[in-house]
Amino acid sequence: MESHTPFPAQDPAQAGFDPAALAEAVAFAQAHESPFPRDILAHLESGYFEPAPDNEVLGNTAPRGAPNGLVLRHGRLVAHWGDTRQVDMTFSVAKSYLALLAGRRSATG
Repeated sequence: MESHTPFPAQDPAQAGFDPAALAEAVAFAQAHESPFPRDILAHLESGYFEPAPDNEVLGNTAPRGAPNGLVLRHGRLVAHWGDTRQVDMTFSVAKSYLALLAGRRSATG
């Protein structure tokens, strides 16, 4: 498994995964991308959201990249797809990050 991440790769079976089930989960993730358009500025200006000035775009935007992801088990890479090093704009993710950190904290201590 070629990796472009800082995580050492490990065979899914050695990491305790059913390789076929993991491949099915990756295929599901790839097939169920967000329905939102990749051109963020066009989406923001399309009339779907509140109009300016309450929802005025104040800075630069960039189109988002293709779907990507990775699966880690005990710090080892067992699956990945797409360009996991691409930089994308994020919105409303603070709760998700906090939930990941809280989950990690409760698992360790």
